[in-house]
Amino acid sequence: MNWYNGTYICGHPGKIKLDDQLVFNEFYVEKIFLKKCYDCRNAEFENYKQKKNDYSMEISNEMGLPALIGSEKQVVWATTLRVDFIKQLEDEEKELLLYRNIMSTGTYKNQPRMVSKIAFAEKLINELKLSITSEKEAKTFIEMRDKLGNGIVNGILHKNNLFQWIWKNAVSEEVTEFALSLELCTREDLTS
Repeated sequence: MNWYNGTYICGHPGKIKLDDQLVFNEFYVEKIFLKKCYDCRNAEFENYKQKKNDYSMEISNEMGLPALIGSEKQVVWATTLRVDFIKQLEDEEKELLLYRNIMSTGTYKNQPRMVSKIAFAEKLINELKLSITSEKEAKTFIEMRDKLGNGIVNGILHKNNLFQWIWKNAVSEEVTEFALSLELCTREDLTS
């Protein structure tokens, strides 16, 4: 192991260790020191988190959302997640509007099925907005933080197995029944 000294871009001195197997590469060592040191990056990230949490609290209060129940850290994190979920659902509504406009031209090849999927997505988004704005448990938002990652509209309109998406994302029985009523899938799809 060889140690190399340098100064990070933030001005703090540093030392890195390279494996004996790695051939000394001056460019590699310089590249490492062209960023901020760990402490400065960590402080920057903590500052960013604090600003985002404060902003989320402010937005949450402006929207009149109920106070969350949980530990102090859970409440702060869940408030940020809740505001992010609401913003994501607003973006999803905008994307649905785009698809609705495309469907209104009447030139889409599989239009009846797509119209049903759009109606389903609208219902799902409305139900999620209602549950997100009325939920009071911080742990709920923390547990569902990965659920909306790929997007609702993308998951519903472009996935082959709609029910697999619904099942994976833990959507309510009412939404499941609505999907069945629109004939987007069958009961057998639930078990496969």
